[in-house]
Amino acid sequence: MTQNEQLTWFRKLYNSNEIWDAHTVIKNAFNRNPGDVEVFQEYFFFAIKVAEWDIELETRRSFFQEADTAVVFFSERTDLDEEKLELLGECKHKLHKLHLEILNAEQANRRAYEEEVRSNNLELLRKLTGMKMDIYKSQNQTEFENLLQDLQNMEKRLDKNFLTEEQIQFYDELARDFTKLIGSKLTELQQKELLAYNKSAVADFQYVFEEFHRNESRYQSSHFELSKLVSGRLFKYKTEDLRNETLIYYNHIYSYIFGKLDGDGKFRLTELSIGSART
Repeated sequence: MTQNEQLTWFRKLYNSNEIWDAHTVIKNAFNRNPGDVEVFQEYFFFAIKVAEWDIELETRRSFFQEADTAVVFFSERTDLDEEKLELLGECKHKLHKLHLEILNAEQANRRAYEEEVRSNNLELLRKLTGMKMDIYKSQNQTEFENLLQDLQNMEKRLDKNFLTEEQIQFYDELARDFTKLIGSKLTELQQKELLAYNKSAVADFQYVFEEFHRNESRYQSSHFELSKLVSGRLFKYKTEDLRNETLIYYNHIYSYIFGKLDGDGKFRLTELSIGSART
């Protein structure tokens, strides 16, 4: 393909808005003949035009750099005369002007980004403040853990590099408040859960006692029936999680049943006590 044919192909692609293909063709033509003034002009002004478009800055910078490099290559490989020197001056002027435009666009983008981050930080600090009351009012472990996960996610989204001195101080105070609040709420929920656990245990122990008392002969004579009664209720609970008063009640029920059984029954009851799964 001749140079003229390649330039014609480039213009056709460009006019059809096939920009990336046009770019490939004209860049190839320039690299093959970097000293040709016609090819240089087509390549340079194409790159400048794309770099002037309102598109992502990374692409604009890339085409600007190609135009800048093309000027250097052309100036070193062409036979310079007054007309070409004037052309190079015009190209450098365009590059300087475009460079300032891209810098201004970058600064505008940076200002917009920083403003967005500061606005987001302000909203996150407001939500974090509200979360103190949410955590304080949480009623169970699941709700509490979900709130802690939300808290962690919000803290990750907070960009501390853009906090003001006043906001840093406020955030540090929040962090101290959360540390105290979370510790206090954790203790509260553990106590609440332990209380519910013990209440459930007392209710089960009472059922076992009353049921055994009503049907002593049934449970004295059948290991199977005895096992059904005590395994899922009397021997269901971990003794280390039972309060002293609950343990006293447990020992009372256990001793009562143990005293009503014969030697084999006592052995079976002890075996059940050791082997039952406790939750």
